[in-house]
Amino acid sequence: MSLSLLGHPVGMPLGVSPVAFQKMAHPDGEIGTARALASHGGVMILSMLSTTALEDLPNMTPPGSVHWLQIYIAKDRDITKALIHRADIAGYKAIVVTADSPVNGMWGVNMVHNLTLPPHLRLPNLQAKGEVEGAGSNLRSKVGFSLLDPTLTWKDIQWIQTFTALPIVVKGVLTAEDAVLAVEHGASGILVSNHGGRQLDGVPATKSAAEAHRMLSNTHGEAAISERTCREWFQRFKNGDFDVEDQHGMWWDQLGVVYYELLKPTETITGDLNY
Repeated sequence: MSLSLLGHPVGMPLGVSPVAFQKMAHPDGEIGTARALASHGGVMILSMLSTTALEDLPNMTPPGSVHWLQIYIAKDRDITKALIHRADIAGYKAIVVTADSPVNGMWGVNMVHNLTLPPHLRLPNLQAKGEVEGAGSNLRSKVGFSLLDPTLTWKDIQWIQTFTALPIVVKGVLTAEDAVLAVEHGASGILVSNHGGRQLDGVPATKSAAEAHRMLSNTHGEAAISERTCREWFQRFKNGDFDVEDQHGMWWDQLGVVYYELLKPTETITGDLNY
């Protein structure tokens, strides 16, 4: 059986959504996650706010690993353009544009605890021009208010296409109408996501957004990728609701694996799926 996403072969229809600041959880950070995925053919979406430089990921993972870069569109469009250019040179296979965060949500936990990076960590993808200071910075103010552009529109998706040939995946789509608009404005796929429910209260669960998945896949033949939980995806496989040969991507933002000597979590996943 063969499977591809956006024209690139992958070993399994699972991956990790962009997760920022991973070295706050483990010293290996994004490199560890990417290696775990690569060992079983999954796709790594690197966050723009990663604690690993985007150029390091291809250099420190096996040849043939598939990486996508997630970006927020910045007020200073030169920042966005430079990041995409770097990703293109580094061999990334797609750009994932987060569309549901033109402004930062009221993330209560982060506000209460004044989320900052530890002194030994940096955000190397944003330091070339000093956009985010990194260590000791209040990330909510630096990223949420200084970087993000509240004027984001569909035209920005078209603007990206003027300087890169990389496929564009729009992240944050929850309705069929927006799925169609994404494709009409040049997106190669969507990532059905409610940003973990943190960006706006009252948003629907990704499970209830299946209409967007069906609409895009059935009417446009594009990739519709969903963020869901492990249990939910396994149940879909068990019930035969997902046909791998259809090449409709799916995403699981709770893969929860870090690259150790033994990759038991991912071995369990691929063994249980038995695809």
